[in-house]
Parts: sequence; structure tokens; C-alpha cells
Amino acid sequence: VGFHKYTFNNPADAAIVFDLQNGGCWDGPTEAYIKRVDEKTIEGYRYSSGWANDQRVFFVAEFSQPITSLEVIADQKSATDTNKGKIVYARANVDAKKDAPVYVKVALSPTSIENAKLNMKTELAGWDFEGTRQAAKDSWNSYLSRINVTGTKDQLINYYTCFYHALIQPNQISDVDGMYRNAKNEVVKTGGDAFYSTFSLWDTYRAAHPFYTIMVPERVDGFINSLIENGEAQGFIPIWALWGKDNYCMVANHGVAVVAEAYRKGFRGFDAERALNIMKRTQTESH
Repeated sequence: VGFHKYTFNNPADAAIVFDLQNGGCWDGPTEAYIKRVDEKTIEGYRYSSGWANDQRVFFVAEFSQPITSLEVIADQKSATDTNKGKIVYARANVDAKKDAPVYVKVALSPTSIENAKLNMKTELAGWDFEGTRQAAKDSWNSYLSRINVTGTKDQLINYYTCFYHALIQPNQISDVDGMYRNAKNEVVKTGGDAFYSTFSLWDTYRAAHPFYTIMVPERVDGFINSLIENGEAQGFIPIWALWGKDNYCMVANHGVAVVAEAYRKGFRGFDAERALNIMKRTQTESH
């Protein structure tokens, strides 16, 4: 769930645009949908194909101020009642006041609009923007303060920025009820506390994953369980997992080393036999 804050110099022309076309240079939309549910709520989804094949993102956006109208352009035409198309843009015109911010909460889900609503209700029911901002800052500081270094200001900025970047992914993609969309496009419940994706394994097996075993060991079992679940769904441990799918970026099976290292270092929060079986399938069956 993301929390947005907008302040408009000219509130008479206040609007927020939803761009459901552009998702990066390697990602193209296949279908998109957006709808105003009531005077403060918008919902929709975006399906795409590219880096992750058949990626499905569902969302709900809740505004602090009324949406006076929603103007939709679908496939270069004013939208029909379905507000659906391949390339969809929408402009939410907002009843804004001068010097009074407009807040927007945006919840995502890989499974459904209903679960996006559940994620918002569970993770961010209120409207305390500054409190939420402070809680996020405190959470990040709880991780970054695990390492103390000395140096110049520039060196400290570089160091802690790198530390921060290392902790952005792998990221949890399962909903608050544990549901996620797997590599078979099935909506399933994770066997662990959360399902993680964005495993850039050929980039990360050498240094990032060993770093996680030292600095965020409480996350490692969750990572391994996710690799196992992902592997069992598609027949091999992911090569480069994104949003629960494999994008087949690069070659070889670096995830095998990540699983083996975790076991070798004493992590036991996963089923070792399941892990070994999917490692063997990964190395012996053509994919």
C-alpha cells in the first residue's frame, strides 16, 4: 500500500492521472481496466507481457477528497461503460482546496481487486500521513542501524544508500491473507508467512544473498520457501523471478547455490527434502 500526498497551486484544475500503459521499456500492456466506484474510490487492473509474462496487477485507490469526475481514454477513444482496453489512461478530477493536500492511498494485489481492498484495510486503514511516514522511516532505520560505519559524509551516503538498495528486493508479493498468483497463473496460498519475488539471482547469488544471511537472517527462510514454491510450480528453481513468474533472463541456475548456501549455514525454516528434490529437478531436467 502506497500513501500519496498532493498539493495543488491551482486547485481549480486539480487532477491526478492514472497511466495504465507505461510499465517500463520491456513491459507492454495487454489489457487494462479502470472504474470510479464511488466519489472517493477508483479500482482497476493492468495485465501486461514483457519482462514477466502475463503479469497481472490489481489495484484500488482511495482519495481523501471527492473525485468530481473520471475521464477515461481507452485505445485512443473516450471510454465505454466498461472503461477497458489495451492502452488506458484516466484523469481523476479532484475537489481540491488551496493549501489543503489531497491524499491518495493505493493498494496493489497480484490476485484480485477485492484482495487489494483487503490489503489496504489491513495495512493502512487510517489517514495519518505523517505517522505513516515516520513509521516507514523508523522501520528502515531499524535495518540500516544494524551496521555502523565511519567515514566522510559522502562515504556514509554512498554506503547506506547501497545498504538500502540491497534491502528493496526480494519483495513480498503475497496479499495479507497469504494468497498470490503463481507461475501457473493459479491463485494459491503460500506455505510460509509470505511469498517473495524479484529474485535477480544471477546478479545476487554471489554477494547479496550471502549478505542477507548475515544482516537480515530473519528473511532467509522466507526467501528459500518462496524459491521452492516457485520452483515446484514451474518445474525448476527460478532463473530470474518477477511477480511470481520467470522471465528467463540470463542463463544457468544460480538459485540452486542460494538454497544450498542457506542450508549449509544452518537455516532450517524450510523442508530440506523438498529443497533437495527441486534442486535435483532443476539440474537434471531440460527447461
